[in-house]
Amino acid sequence: MRTIVFGLIVAVAGMLAISTSDAATGTCQANCVAVERIGDKLLTVWYDAKGVAQDAITVDLPRDARRLSGEKGVGSGYVSPETLNEQQSTQDGGTVDVSQTTYQTTTHIVVVITTTYRNANGNIIDVQVTVLRFEIPGVLD
Repeated sequence: MRTIVFGLIVAVAGMLAISTSDAATGTCQANCVAVERIGDKLLTVWYDAKGVAQDAITVDLPRDARRLSGEKGVGSGYVSPETLNEQQSTQDGGTVDVSQTTYQTTTHIVVVITTTYRNANGNIIDVQVTVLRFEIPGVLD
C-alpha cells in the first residue's frame, strides 16, 4: 500500500512540476528537486540522474499560509527574505545546497529548509526537508 501511495504522490508531482507557482526550478526531469504546493501540503520530490523519483517528502502547510515574496519584513520586521539559497563544497568534492523559503499565516511564520547533498559528479545523493514554525509575538496573547 505504501508503494502505491508513494507512486501516486510522485505521479502528481510530475504532472504539476511546471504548473505550480511554488515550483523550485520550473521543469524538473533528472538530477533535480521539485517542490510543489498542493492544498495544505508542500511536496518535495527528488529525482536521480536517470529521472527516477527517489523520495517524496510532504510537509503540512496551513491553507492560509502565503509565500513571502521579496518583502523586507512582516509585521514589525519579524522575517526578512523570501528565499535564501546557499551552496557549500564538501571535502569529498561534493556540494551541499540549502534553500530556505518562508511562509506566513495570520499567527505563525513557517520556514521550510531544503538541503540537497550532491556527490563530486554532481549527482544528488540525498535530500532533507526541515520545517521551523514560529508564533508571531502578541498575536495569540
